[in-house]
Amino acid sequence: MPTRRVAVVGGGITGAVAASALAPVCEVHVYDQGRRGPGGRASHRTVDPSTLAVLATDAPPPGALEFDHGCQFLRADDARMRTLAAEWVDRGICAAWRGRFGTVGDGASPFFGLPTSAAPVYVGVGGMHRVPRRVLEASGATVHAGVRVSGLRRVAAADGGPPQWALLGVGGAAAFHDTAEAVAAATEAAALGAPFDAVLLTDVSSSFANWHRASAGVPESLAARVRERVRVPLFAAMVAFAEPLGLALDGINFGDGAPVWWASRTQSKPGLESGAAECWTLVSTPAFAVDEITAVPMQDAATGAFRPQEDSYLNSGPAPALLRAFTDAVAHLRPAEAPLPRVVYLQGQRWGSALPAPTDVGGRDATGRGAGTVRVLDVAYERSTPPLTFDRAPAAAGAADYAADEGERLFYAGDFTSRRAPGFEAAALSGLDAASALKRVLGV
Repeated sequence: MPTRRVAVVGGGITGAVAASALAPVCEVHVYDQGRRGPGGRASHRTVDPSTLAVLATDAPPPGALEFDHGCQFLRADDARMRTLAAEWVDRGICAAWRGRFGTVGDGASPFFGLPTSAAPVYVGVGGMHRVPRRVLEASGATVHAGVRVSGLRRVAAADGGPPQWALLGVGGAAAFHDTAEAVAAATEAAALGAPFDAVLLTDVSSSFANWHRASAGVPESLAARVRERVRVPLFAAMVAFAEPLGLALDGINFGDGAPVWWASRTQSKPGLESGAAECWTLVSTPAFAVDEITAVPMQDAATGAFRPQEDSYLNSGPAPALLRAFTDAVAHLRPAEAPLPRVVYLQGQRWGSALPAPTDVGGRDATGRGAGTVRVLDVAYERSTPPLTFDRAPAAAGAADYAADEGERLFYAGDFTSRRAPGFEAAALSGLDAASALKRVLGV
């Protein structure tokens, strides 16, 4: 039997785990559109302190400013996830985060179980992005970085077998989420190599209609099953202070009413202890993010065109607002009369699909809709702060951990297709389960 060719769209943790499971028995190609390499929502930013230029490197210069500006850490509640985490720890990819965690304010909704969780949480050694990257590097899959899949097309197989999938896409600047729309729209998609026997999609944004930069032209019968999941949007702000703030906490959960939900100190994480300045990542509440997306939508209301992230907006509105909220909230924890250290770097980030809303929890339905769900230009967002930890494996809920049209050999994985508590663990296990089902369908 000829070797089966499988395309994995997205190099985050879902794609990395799936590729690692598939590569021993298939020819696997991973396509990732990230500007600074694979990682997905396990994103990390490295900044040269001398120029404040963002660097695309895993070997940062001395004193670099570093931030995990997407996923902050990972949990391992499921037995299979504990096995994966233990393997990654043994390989030096992960380490337990021994941070000092606490809450500021009243009525705080725990951030993935912190600060009260007794179970350990893990971070990538040297940044969260290193987890999917190291898994991909060891997988044997071929990784195509800086390539965005923009279309899927059915084609006849040369050997007379079942129809295959031809992928269309673009590379370079046109692939990136923050490139001007005029530049991206002017680039014509081209075939991405030979056709594939099966496709596994992992980026929820691939399910959007063609107005969205990340749309992959997924057949509507499958795309609708993913697209209708309610999204929890979040904004992040990366801030570096010239001197330490003098706080006794490394991970802070904030109370109700604050625009900031969570803050992490970079230098408290393994492999990131040094730096020219004290670096913090601030994560907004969903309510803050929904208000921002309502005011500045991701789609032009008049033309319908995708609106990319623009620093002129992020760094004049959301980022300063989160910084002010953070410094105000922790002012009473700092040494008395100590002036606030100078800010040497501030950068905002929009995560329009940061997490899926939990399903069938707290009055939410099977798509995550609840009392706090709103629609902005026909996309459903959750503005209330949802629970991010609860015990409900997909098997117990009677639902698969991925979406698929097995007859078409088209699969969708990630936490947006899972009924587990959202986040890194659900995404990884969804990729593992989808890979197992895909091998069964391909007969390998």
